[in-house]
Amino acid sequence: MLKNGLYEILLYKMDIFIAPVGKTTEHVKTWIQEESRNAFTLWIIHSKNSTTNYDGTVSNFPKIAKTLGKELEKSYSRIKIKFKTIDDAFSIQPILDAVNDIIASEESENPLPRQNFVINITGGTNVMAAASMNAAMEFQIRAQYVKEDKENNPDIKCTLDVPVPSKFESRLNDNQLKALKIIADSQHSIHNTPRGMDSPIIDHAITQKELLVKLDLPIRKGSNGATTLSGIVGSLTKSKYVTSRKLQHYVIPKTGEKLPDDSVMDTSGKTPRIKFYKKRNELKSNEQIQAFFCDLPLDVEDKGKGNLLVITPMGLQKSKNNYLTSK
Repeated sequence: MLKNGLYEILLYKMDIFIAPVGKTTEHVKTWIQEESRNAFTLWIIHSKNSTTNYDGTVSNFPKIAKTLGKELEKSYSRIKIKFKTIDDAFSIQPILDAVNDIIASEESENPLPRQNFVINITGGTNVMAAASMNAAMEFQIRAQYVKEDKENNPDIKCTLDVPVPSKFESRLNDNQLKALKIIADSQHSIHNTPRGMDSPIIDHAITQKELLVKLDLPIRKGSNGATTLSGIVGSLTKSKYVTSRKLQHYVIPKTGEKLPDDSVMDTSGKTPRIKFYKKRNELKSNEQIQAFFCDLPLDVEDKGKGNLLVITPMGLQKSKNNYLTSK
């Protein structure tokens, strides 16, 4: 058995450092220089792709990260250097997923307290920095920021501890968790999109009616029907896991009429247009059913019947995070 004091010292030297990086890496060098006595492992998170900058130069992020790792290995041989790639440096979720994977990997080998993990929120894109702070709050790990270049200010300490608010997490029941997972796995497009026309796809979104069907809840009013779904959606919305918005539909330019559901893209002429038929009750008594056409682009109106449920980044993480042990 280890005495408490010795156990605390060992834990103190077992910190897992996480550093998202972009074009520059000096902040990581300064960070490790000032905090290396604590670091046991350093994870470097970087984009797996290169990018062409405005001035025509190319930023090879894998090469930048590997170079940083080699430089640190020379000076800090006892620190294990590991790498984690992300697909997109301009979205919140990839950083959350990467930190999620890092924590799961480290905890599978050694169940360290969450306060032994620390993430640097200084580097990478602005989105990566914001996501890093989000990750600190989501997983309740420590956060640090490097405020200046060490070369210009050799006598000052540049690393600052950033307070991480305690996380309040709403407890979800089985139906709520099931609904959250369904929304996370769903995609939505405007229902009256003309056949053959490309329409934006909204990821992690579903209509309330479709969710009701997938949850297999009875379609009737009362405690086991619509009010149950309302309770589920209300709880997820209140917990900020889901947002609700009005459904959209395409409308005919100029007239503002809703475009019929069976419309199609017509490419027979020089300019693509939309072909549709009016319902019989919409025609004048002496009109025969015939094809109508309207030009592109179509207008979109936010007055559709029903609601669209869209998961938030926090909700998406909640749907993925069930296997991590809460510390």
